Amino acid sequence: MANLIIHLLGHFEVILNGKRRTAFRSDKERALLAYLCLEADVPHRREKLAGLLWPDYPESAARTNLRNTLANLRKVIGDRPQNHKEQATPNFLLITHKTIQFNVDSNAWVDALAFLSTLEKSQATVAELEAAVGWYRDAFMAGFSLSDSNLYEEWLIIQRERFRRLVFDALHRLVEAYTTQGEYKQALVHTRQLVALDPLHDVPNNVSCAC
Repeated sequence: MANLIIHLLGHFEVILNGKRRTAFRSDKERALLAYLCLEADVPHRREKLAGLLWPDYPESAARTNLRNTLANLRKVIGDRPQNHKEQATPNFLLITHKTIQFNVDSNAWVDALAFLSTLEKSQATVAELEAAVGWYRDAFMAGFSLSDSNLYEEWLIIQRERFRRLVFDALHRLVEAYTTQGEYKQALVHTRQLVALDPLHDVPNNVSCAC
């Protein structure tokens, strides 16, 4: 069974069966996969995706570009490999003539989705928060840009700020938990991460004294 790992928190990276996948033909494929992963709760109409990635193209041309982009993306992530015996079961992408959706029930792990799932818990444990913070290697899709699509760029900006606020909150919760437990050195580690995200963040006196 195929095993797909997708890193979106930091630089984009895809690993299939332990091997890094680099055969993307364009940034449009990366952009499409990232969008489908993060917006996996609903199926997306093809015309919407085509307009998102090729906003200045006639609809027919944009739809053709989407079809070609999707075909190669499926090969790269093992959703439709040359050897069909190795094809993902169930598929990573749920595809119809009208819609495309990332299959969260497939054998795929996405760091951004795991991060969100953990932080949605009101009573997440310290261990769970530590794991989530560890998944946040850098900004969402760090260094990535799609300059010919303002719509996609706006989406990127919104997601980057969203994840920055969430990791800030997770770090703050960790600092509070470790401070309460008297584990000031560990609290200081995460306080420094908070300051790196927000230089104006105030360091609690009992934590700063631990250094």
